[in-house]
Amino acid sequence: MAEAIERSGRSAQIELVCTLICAVDGSVVSALVEGRGPRAAALATVVDLIDVLAPVDQRPVPF
Repeated sequence: MAEAIERSGRSAQIELVCTLICAVDGSVVSALVEGRGPRAAALATVVDLIDVLAPVDQRPVPF
């Protein structure tokens, strides 16, 4: 997951990637218990948290 985050131009600290994974896992479990769609819950969690936990990397890309 960290590699995918970095390839999308975001800065990822491994501790925060673990936090994101735990949040997504929790939202999926909650959705399953409540009878909702787990994919939609996971997507909503990522959308809500990605900017906080893996912000866009503003450093220039070397050539």
